[in-house]
Amino acid sequence: MTYCLNENTRLFYYVLMGTNGHYLEVNAHYASSFGYDKADIIGRPFAVSMHPDDAETCLNLGRQCLTEPGKSFLTTIRKHDGKGNYIYTHWEFQYNTDDPRGISCLGYDVSSFEREKKQVEMLMYYYRERQAFRQSHLIRKPLANIMGLANILSTLETENSHILDMLLKSVEELDEELQKLTNGYQQK
Repeated sequence: MTYCLNENTRLFYYVLMGTNGHYLEVNAHYASSFGYDKADIIGRPFAVSMHPDDAETCLNLGRQCLTEPGKSFLTTIRKHDGKGNYIYTHWEFQYNTDDPRGISCLGYDVSSFEREKKQVEMLMYYYRERQAFRQSHLIRKPLANIMGLANILSTLETENSHILDMLLKSVEELDEELQKLTNGYQQK
């Protein structure tokens, strides 16, 4: 991966990070997206532009790049937007021995994807909780009542005991399947 992106690109961020962890080059899109003048970021440590929890990830990936030149490493990190918030970004890091000055980093904004992913996760959680409630309360209650009535009927002498046995067996099988479904929703 080499710096061949147009300086005026509005899609991709480009950074050349020195082997010492300091910025060597950035494109204009990177500087403007994160609230820097290009001249102000050059020479500064990489961690100044990101969420503190993501700095160690970048440091480790940088080390991996140096031990495995030519191999790409991917990560998602949060970067300061220059306005007090964070932008989710996805990056490819690679150290190329053709340019031993540092690690080339190519990234792009994935904030909308991350927001949508969190929304889907929240909806899935809500769905699982609702389904578990429905199965454990709304479906199993009438089933328990049928089981109770079938058990009472089994104590009475009747000439249709084989029908009653089939009813009890079917109710027990349905109860087992509902328990499996309810437990499956609660475990996810």
